[in-house]
This record gives sequence, structure tokens and C-alpha cells, in this order.
Amino acid sequence: MDRAQLLTPTPQGTFSPHVSADFIEKLQKGDSTIGWEGDPNLWVESVDNLGQRFFELWGWKLDGSSKYRIAVSDPDTPFDERILVKLCEVDMRRNPKRDIHAEVVAHNDKIDADNQAAQDEWIAEDVAPRLRRALQKDGY
Repeated sequence: MDRAQLLTPTPQGTFSPHVSADFIEKLQKGDSTIGWEGDPNLWVESVDNLGQRFFELWGWKLDGSSKYRIAVSDPDTPFDERILVKLCEVDMRRNPKRDIHAEVVAHNDKIDADNQAAQDEWIAEDVAPRLRRALQKDGY
């Protein structure tokens, strides 16, 4: 399918029968209530895989040379205005001073802290009682 076909709505006004025409209009023309300016080079495709439906957000590179996948939904979760909010959050044109490195480091630190908390909980619930019993048995 070429670019012209992908960017031309079906008679229902959508690119997938499972995505509302209203959402496609907001995606491409904008939604001022959330600050999304719209991008006419974006579209949504639905993919059926082993009985589960996924939605994929696609876009054309600025030079029009090729398409690229931007996001994929969880199984049987439709794309709606939440994806537009997320696109606004990660749009580097809106926030050119955004420090992606700091965001990745903070995210990784949170994962490390969560893992440490899980380990501490395991020690407190599983290891500590055994150790306490062993120490009491030895007379401490």
C-alpha cells in the first residue's frame, strides 16, 4: 500500500474499521482540548494475531521515503485520546529541553529500588524468621 492509499480514509472515514473516525480526525487534524496539533502523516492499523487485536500507530518520515511504527497497543486495547496525550508528552518540539537521559536513569533507578524493596521484603518474610529461630536454637 502506498502513501496516498494509507492517508486516504475509507468510506467510513477511518483507516481501520475498529478505530473511530473521530479519533482519526483528532490524530491528523488536532485536538485543542489536550494541546495536540495533529499530524496528517499518522494513521492507525489494526492487526489480528492469534485471535487478539493490536492497534499500531504509524507515520511517514518527513521526506516521505518510508513509514515507521510509533506505538503498539496492548492486546484488545483500542487506541483513543490517551495516545494523543502521550504523543504530546514525548513531542520534542514542545519540550526541546527535555532530558531523555535523566528520564531513563530515573526510570532505571526506580526499577532498582523496586527490586531492592522486593528483596528486602523476601528477607523480612522468609529469611529473618528462619535466622531468628536458628539463633534462638543456638541460645542467642
